Amino acid sequence: MVARQLRLTPAQVYGAITFYSEFRTTPPPETLVSWCSGPACLVRGSLNVRAAMEAVLGVGMGESTPDNSVGFHLGQCNGACDLAPLVWLNGRARGPLSVADAVRLARELKEGQGSGVKGQRKLS
Repeated sequence: MVARQLRLTPAQVYGAITFYSEFRTTPPPETLVSWCSGPACLVRGSLNVRAAMEAVLGVGMGESTPDNSVGFHLGQCNGACDLAPLVWLNGRARGPLSVADAVRLARELKEGQGSGVKGQRKLS
């Protein structure tokens, strides 16, 4: 329907939707965790944070839990490099995170909480 309205082919619409992370083909998760893959985060151990969160949540990058309560996606620090390594939790920077912090946060998210980890900051 979108392609028809815009007078484009379905492939052109699908290409744009799958290229830009702001567009979705499925309902968004209740809680979106965006893992930062920026250089500062990588240097400070964000791959370990990612691995810990994926293991505890039981999802890989770009996936959501079966109940769609938590989604784990790729993000960027957007100028919050002082908090590296970090994740964005529904638009709020959470960091710096140790592996233990990441495990704790992921467990809280699985239990439906997720507000008790240190280092939360809302950035514009």
